[in-house]
Parts: sequence; C-alpha cells; structure tokens
Amino acid sequence: MSAYTWWYIRRSYGLMTEDGQISKRGYCMAQYSKYVRPGDVRVDATEQSEDDVLVSAYKGDDNQVTIVAVNKSEKEYTQSFRIDNENISDVDRYRTSANENIAPTLDMDFNGDNFYAQLPANSVSTFVVTLSDDSAIAPNDYGWYFADGFEGSTCDWNIRGSGEVLTSGRTAYIGEESLLVKDRTNAWNGASKTLGRAFEAGNEYSFSANVMYFDGNATDKFYLKLQYTDKNGDTCYSTIAEATAIKGEWVQLANKNYKIPADATDMQIYIETADSTSNFYIDEVIGAVAGTSILGAGESKNVTLGDINSDGVINSFDMVLARKGLTNGFSSSAEKLSADVDQNGEYNINDAVLIQKFILGQISSFPVAEKKLT
Repeated sequence: MSAYTWWYIRRSYGLMTEDGQISKRGYCMAQYSKYVRPGDVRVDATEQSEDDVLVSAYKGDDNQVTIVAVNKSEKEYTQSFRIDNENISDVDRYRTSANENIAPTLDMDFNGDNFYAQLPANSVSTFVVTLSDDSAIAPNDYGWYFADGFEGSTCDWNIRGSGEVLTSGRTAYIGEESLLVKDRTNAWNGASKTLGRAFEAGNEYSFSANVMYFDGNATDKFYLKLQYTDKNGDTCYSTIAEATAIKGEWVQLANKNYKIPADATDMQIYIETADSTSNFYIDEVIGAVAGTSILGAGESKNVTLGDINSDGVINSFDMVLARKGLTNGFSSSAEKLSADVDQNGEYNINDAVLIQKFILGQISSFPVAEKKLT
C-alpha cells in the first residue's frame, strides 16, 4: 500500500510557521522523511510495546535498519529494541521532543542484537541501526561493483526532485536504450541512485557516467555528485566529476579515485546540470574499484570558433571543412559549433565567408550576429 501526504507547508498548523520557522509538526515529519529513504521497505516490528508507544521499522540495503518510535504519553519509557538474527555494529539516534529538534545522539551503546533507549514523554525517536557484515562485496572481473546500462530497466535510479526518469530508445551510448531524465523544473533536479554496502565511507572508488542532451544551448555543464548524511545528521553534497557537454554528443563524467567522506552515511550518487532544465540522457554508469580506468565517451573537445578540425590553428584545412559543411553537413556537433563563427545558432554561407576572411587576414576576430530563434 502507498499514499500521498498533503499538508499546508506554511501555516500556524503546517510544517512551517507563519514566520518561516520549522514547526514541531515539521520536525516530527522529518523524523521519518529524513531517515526513511526512497527504496526502503517497511518490515515487521512489535508495533505497540506499550499503550502509547508506537514503533515501525524500515529496511533499505542489507546492512541498515531505521526504527521510528513514537511516545504519545505524558511519561517517559525505557524501551528495549532487538533485531532478530542480526548483529549490530552501530546505532545513531535522532530525537524530537518538547525541548529537542532532531537532536543527534551518535554511537549509542548496544549489545549484540539489541540496545536500550529512553523515550521521553511526547517524543519521536529515530534509530539508524547499522548491521555488521563480515562478508565483503566482491567486484566482478573488470573491477566493477555495478554497471547500469538501462536496457529495459531504470536500474534503481529515481528522479531527484521534480520530473521523471524512464528508459528510452531514442539514443544510447552503448546498446539500445539509455535513461531519459525529463520534465525538470530546476537544475538540481536529476537522477539518483542509492549506493549499496559495497561502498564504504572513507574509501576510494572509481565512478563513471555518460550523459548527452538534444535541446537547449550549444553546450551544457553536467555534474556527477554524492549526497550523504554527515555525523551531525546534516545532508551534504560532494562533486565526484564534472564536464561540459556539446549538444548532441555524449560526454563522460569520470573520477578514478574519488574518496567518500569518512563520516558519510545514507549515500546516493546523482547527476544534475549547472543551470539548465533541459531533458538529458544517461548511459553506462559504473562504480568500481579505486584506480579502475573505465572506457567512456571521454571529455568534450574544446570548441574554438573557426578551428573546425580542432588542430589548434585556423587555416585552409578548416576552410575545406567549412565548404563541405555547406553541402554535406558536419561529422560532429563540435565541428558545427566551431563553424558557426558568428554565433547566431545557424551555420550558413556568411560563416564560411567570415572564416575565409580570417584566414586571409582581412579580419582578426569574428563579429557576433543576432542569434537565430528556433
């Protein structure tokens, strides 16, 4: 069963008060939303240990359980928690009460598969329980822990913020399909994936993703980032890799030695743009052993106006490509972008004439024309 929850955000009885401060109701809801993450499922628990104590539990990856305990009474309880057939390696508590707002208590005491905690009167307590795991997650023969190719599956990637993710056969870096990220309303909206227990805080890993877009400006900047919760319970963001893409061409976001922060928990990788809200495509996203070189689209070529063949100079070879471009088009978006020397968004005879004048020394720079609207 699933449900949507609707509430006034900013009202005297909403998640924020009229002056813009988070209300107690908002903090109480955050006891769930901040720690029970997308993809988690509710698991069996003793739901009512006392008349006024309500308990629920949620499980995401194999080594973490989130427990939320609500004490509705006017008195304090000492509650015992036990996780069957598991050993605990760490317990962190976050609590909202009459005088606390998601107050953290890290590294609580535990014993084997159980721990005790105080539940103050009229309080909500969230326990993020890490389970011990003696078995290491082994990479495959290529050194990869995961490789998402999006052939008929979203591979557990979800939309981040507003928009939608779905597989698409319009384009692909490898294979027949890629992941389309569409209908974004902000640049930070994108696609995200929760990292599994193979990825540990404080260790280095190799990450790679290929991205491409068709609509919008001639170039766009993309980021591959990590979202995580630090030891204080704050949500943090770290850049793994970035690259500037040329419209219509794949570009790789890669970092062979990215170190996950030592205090990171609740880790997700995600892809976003710097400023635009255009649709974009993702393909061949790989997480691997540190130092692993992962083949991909590579970095975009540097675009220099007039230097169509990207050899570092503007000469007769570029003039040959400019003339061919008038009749046969160009072999890549980068070539077409370089040939549009007046930057009006359209390559035509005027650009070819300007390139010829530049080579003959009749002009020393390219004039900027009014941009064509499409």
